[in-house]
Amino acid sequence: DEFIAAYPVAGVHEIPYGEDGGSYSLRLIPLAGPYCSEGYVAVVTNNAPFVELHESYEERIEDNIAALDDSVALFNALFEAAQDPTFLADSAFRILTSNTVAERLFGRSYTLSGNSCLNIFTAESSKI
Repeated sequence: DEFIAAYPVAGVHEIPYGEDGGSYSLRLIPLAGPYCSEGYVAVVTNNAPFVELHESYEERIEDNIAALDDSVALFNALFEAAQDPTFLADSAFRILTSNTVAERLFGRSYTLSGNSCLNIFTAESSKI
């Protein structure tokens, strides 16, 4: 009765152990049915593998974020270093951004972002 009072049947309980912060999860499931009139099944799980998995995923996520940051930086450097006019457009040919060469060629006063590539590259612009 004291054990059930300390660890109620309805919940999952974390029970710490050791100096390193390890823990177990405990869940009590009441037995019922035609074969037993009372009692419980105790399900005890060591949480260490879950903690290790969580730490491993945290490291992977940090590595992936760093790799993404590096990829974005490399893309931006290559985009700006291109010697030809370069546009980044979406699937509807709307210009999202352009490099400085494109801005020089088409003029900074001409707003490139938001315009359609189809409006900028007309028959007249092909004579440049």
